[in-house]
Amino acid sequence: MVNLFSIRKLFPMAKVTGVLKQLMQQRDRTAAQLRRLDQVIGTLTGIDGGGQRRRTRRNLSAAARKRIADAQRKRWAAFRAKRGN
Repeated sequence: MVNLFSIRKLFPMAKVTGVLKQLMQQRDRTAAQLRRLDQVIGTLTGIDGGGQRRRTRRNLSAAARKRIADAQRKRWAAFRAKRGN
């Protein structure tokens, strides 16, 4: 944590007040920009039919699952053989 006394010693209070005022103005400008962005996003979301769509799950056949499992077993076997166990 920064020692407040050391900050005051380095920066006269007038400078700190000015910096603080600038930071608050920047925060207000950024907040206004965010509000405008939210409005635009809301408008565009309403145009395309509403928000995010859920992804449908892709179904794998039993044969495809077996091929994937066999390939993974083969990779693990190669890893164990290389490691020496």
